[in-house]
Amino acid sequence: MKILQVIHYFPPTGLGGSELHTCQLSQELLKAHDVRVFFTIPDKAADKTVEQGCHNGIPYWALGKNYSNFNQPFHERSRWVEQEFDKAVREFKPDIIHFQHLVNLSLGLPRIAKAHSIACCFTLHDFWLLCPRTFLLNQMMQLCPGYDAQRCSDCLSDRTGLYAADSRGPLPLRLFKQTAKKVINFAKKKLLYFSLASWRPFFIKKIVKDIDLFIAPSRFLMEKYIHAGVPAEKIVFCRHGFDSGMFSNIKKTSSTALRFAFIGGIRPHKGIDTLIAAFNRIPPPHELKIYGAIHPATRRDLQKKITNPRIYIMEELKKENKKAAFADIDVLILPSVCYENCPLVIGEAFMAKTPVIVSDLGGMAELVDNGLSGLTFTAGDSSSLAEKITLLINDRSLRERLTRHLPLVKDITVYTDEILKLYGSLIESGRSQSPGRRHRLSQALHRTETLQ
Repeated sequence: MKILQVIHYFPPTGLGGSELHTCQLSQELLKAHDVRVFFTIPDKAADKTVEQGCHNGIPYWALGKNYSNFNQPFHERSRWVEQEFDKAVREFKPDIIHFQHLVNLSLGLPRIAKAHSIACCFTLHDFWLLCPRTFLLNQMMQLCPGYDAQRCSDCLSDRTGLYAADSRGPLPLRLFKQTAKKVINFAKKKLLYFSLASWRPFFIKKIVKDIDLFIAPSRFLMEKYIHAGVPAEKIVFCRHGFDSGMFSNIKKTSSTALRFAFIGGIRPHKGIDTLIAAFNRIPPPHELKIYGAIHPATRRDLQKKITNPRIYIMEELKKENKKAAFADIDVLILPSVCYENCPLVIGEAFMAKTPVIVSDLGGMAELVDNGLSGLTFTAGDSSSLAEKITLLINDRSLRERLTRHLPLVKDITVYTDEILKLYGSLIESGRSQSPGRRHRLSQALHRTETLQ
């Protein structure tokens, strides 16, 4: 089978959860199939360049494309990307195209797959199709009820390149500049509103129509998309798989103090401020290590908020170092203030015999059975998080009980087999014009879901 994976970024430059998942899936598929990856590298020095290469044995097309924001309201569609994608499809002639993400690519890519009569599926890694900011979280770090043109337009005001009202110079010049800025800002706001009210929804509807099957790694995310209008018969729940050998024979080190950790992207929606505020209340010798790629300015800002000397801001944790790091971690904390989908690090923690504390939101709360395999706390509430941390410190037997009840994690080979069954059903369904084609696909989806 010839399989084309489409993702916004890809290792070694893109190391987010969806990118690492796509890389791992592609490596498994490559054992028995012909796999290619199509992605972008946001690099100003390489704008509008195309590179063909290989990463970990996986052939790819990498497009050098600068990332644009909503100061260009129509940046989510790129004619150039579509042309290069069409060339790649004509050259490779895939049997199926698996879209993992379309950020920095183009909303028009599924339509091209449809024009070539190629079966295609789309794994929903987040809420980007429903939310231009991706996380259903507004500027104020508050949960958003859903897509609305005016609300989204207001929410994106910090990304539209609006001019500040103040100007310098003699009074006549200042008045002229201020008036010109108001006119330009008004035009930018109207253009953004048109994009969000009409243009973007138009292409999202086309994607929903053109994609044969959507794959949701969490039931929470699946329900959100069905509520937003994706037909229930076009979406299936299928939990991600993991390299179970990654933490084989892990041996936890002992410590009189409890050792807590955060692993992930250090960004506002990850709730790092909540985590620091909570752990500032925890007395030594218990410690917290925060692992993640971090900008120097962000590190300085976080350091100012730390009053507990046992809070350490570490560097990004590479895959090859995770086993050693988890050997020294007693509890993992994920304090996100947004609806996470299916954080891969939770599965890694389970494999590494590490209980977790997570926010009571979305896919995180879905993965953790509160009081059995981990603990949940009120998202954004540092007091609630500090209470859960203290509970584990004061009751060591609780941590032992949580560890005993950690769920089994699906192996990547099992997940790959499930995905291949979906691929096969989609390809067969596309070739068959019989009345029972949808019934056969539905049966395949049901068989896949029962494997969770």
